[in-house]
Amino acid sequence: MSQSIAAHFDGQSIVPDEPVQLPVGQRLLVKIELVEPSPPPFAELLRFASDLPDAPPDLSVKHDRYLYGAPKRWGSSKADEP
Repeated sequence: MSQSIAAHFDGQSIVPDEPVQLPVGQRLLVKIELVEPSPPPFAELLRFASDLPDAPPDLSVKHDRYLYGAPKRWGSSKADEP
Protein backbone atom coordinates (compact mmCIF):
# COMPACT_ATOMS: atom_id res chain seq x y z
CA MET A 1 0.00 0.00 0.00
CA SER A 2 1.24 3.48 -0.86
CA GLN A 3 -0.01 6.68 0.76
CA SER A 4 1.03 10.35 0.60
CA ILE A 5 0.69 12.60 3.63
CA ALA A 6 1.62 16.19 4.41
CA ALA A 7 4.11 16.57 7.23
CA HIS A 8 6.71 18.95 8.63
CA PHE A 9 10.10 18.57 10.24
CA ASP A 10 10.26 19.90 13.82
CA GLY A 11 14.05 19.78 14.07
CA GLN A 12 14.21 16.17 15.25
CA SER A 13 11.30 14.22 13.77
CA ILE A 14 8.97 14.21 10.79
CA VAL A 15 5.51 15.03 12.14
CA PRO A 16 2.31 14.34 10.13
CA ASP A 17 0.09 17.41 9.75
CA GLU A 18 -3.03 15.26 10.27
CA PRO A 19 -3.66 11.99 12.13
CA VAL A 20 -2.43 8.85 10.33
CA GLN A 21 -4.08 5.45 10.77
CA LEU A 22 -1.16 3.03 11.14
CA PRO A 23 -0.48 0.20 13.55
CA VAL A 24 2.01 1.08 16.29
CA GLY A 25 5.45 -0.20 15.33
CA GLN A 26 4.61 -0.46 11.62
CA ARG A 27 7.80 -0.20 9.56
CA LEU A 28 7.67 2.43 6.81
CA LEU A 29 9.71 3.51 3.80
CA VAL A 30 9.69 7.32 3.81
CA LYS A 31 10.50 9.32 0.68
CA ILE A 32 11.03 13.04 1.21
CA GLU A 33 9.73 15.59 -1.30
CA LEU A 34 10.40 19.20 -0.35
CA VAL A 35 7.41 21.51 -0.79
CA GLU A 36 7.82 25.20 -1.49
CA PRO A 37 6.27 27.30 1.28
CA SER A 38 2.96 28.79 0.26
CA PRO A 39 2.48 32.55 0.57
CA PRO A 40 0.51 33.72 3.58
CA PRO A 41 -3.24 33.59 2.85
CA PHE A 42 -3.53 37.33 3.30
CA ALA A 43 -0.82 38.02 0.68
CA GLU A 44 -3.18 37.27 -2.22
CA LEU A 45 -5.80 39.66 -0.82
CA LEU A 46 -3.21 42.40 -0.42
CA ARG A 47 -2.01 41.88 -3.99
CA PHE A 48 -5.63 42.11 -5.22
CA ALA A 49 -6.37 45.23 -3.14
CA SER A 50 -3.25 47.00 -4.39
CA ASP A 51 -4.45 46.56 -7.98
CA LEU A 52 -7.89 48.11 -7.41
CA PRO A 53 -8.03 51.39 -9.38
CA ASP A 54 -10.60 53.00 -7.06
CA ALA A 55 -9.23 51.75 -3.73
CA PRO A 56 -8.93 54.40 -1.02
CA PRO A 57 -5.32 55.58 -0.62
CA ASP A 58 -5.43 54.81 3.11
CA LEU A 59 -6.72 51.23 2.72
CA SER A 60 -3.64 49.72 4.34
CA VAL A 61 -4.05 51.90 7.42
CA LYS A 62 -7.84 51.74 7.79
CA HIS A 63 -8.63 48.26 6.42
CA ASP A 64 -10.69 47.31 9.51
CA ARG A 65 -12.86 50.38 9.13
CA TYR A 66 -13.48 49.66 5.44
CA LEU A 67 -14.14 45.94 5.96
CA TYR A 68 -16.12 45.96 9.22
CA GLY A 69 -17.04 49.55 9.92
CA ALA A 70 -14.82 49.31 13.00
CA PRO A 71 -14.81 52.39 15.23
CA LYS A 72 -11.74 54.52 15.75
CA ARG A 73 -9.26 52.85 18.08
CA TRP A 74 -6.38 55.26 18.24
CA GLY A 75 -8.04 58.42 19.49
CA SER A 76 -8.22 61.42 17.20
CA SER A 77 -5.06 61.05 15.12
CA LYS A 78 -5.19 61.96 11.44
CA ALA A 79 -4.80 58.27 10.46
CA ASP A 80 -8.15 57.48 12.10
CA GLU A 81 -10.21 60.25 10.60
CA PRO A 82 -12.92 59.16 8.13
